[in-house]
Amino acid sequence: MSLKTNYRKVVLLGLCMSVSTMALADGHTKKVHQDVSGESGTVIKVDGEFPVNLMNEVSAYKPSEAAHYEIKANSTLKETLASWVDLVGYELVWQPEPEEGDVAFARTMAFQGTFEEATADLFSILREQSKFDAQLHSNGVLRVFVANDNK
Repeated sequence: MSLKTNYRKVVLLGLCMSVSTMALADGHTKKVHQDVSGESGTVIKVDGEFPVNLMNEVSAYKPSEAAHYEIKANSTLKETLASWVDLVGYELVWQPEPEEGDVAFARTMAFQGTFEEATADLFSILREQSKFDAQLHSNGVLRVFVANDNK
């Protein structure tokens, strides 16, 4: 087996890694990762897809924390709420059927306050102008549904 020289250095999470390629007897190659940061200890990395959703697992805000919630012009209610629940770690349960449609916003709007306050303010407007309603559940779910007595 022969070891080719370093092709690149990768800095990830404060670690400086050297990436080399090792030629195997069967003609295949294997990437070799070596800690070159000068720290004691060895870091072993398994090749594969980097977990893209690593940072998405941490919410930007706590639901009880005041924040800025925005609705962009031409976005839909479902798109907007999907981005809002991601900010606080909630789950969106969208119950309207496809034939019941969605709401598209004509202009940009913003709501300030906690997640509960922002959704309450948004749906106080939507209840007057659409058939959509919502309920926040204590288990971290925002459920959107079509109200029978609304438009």
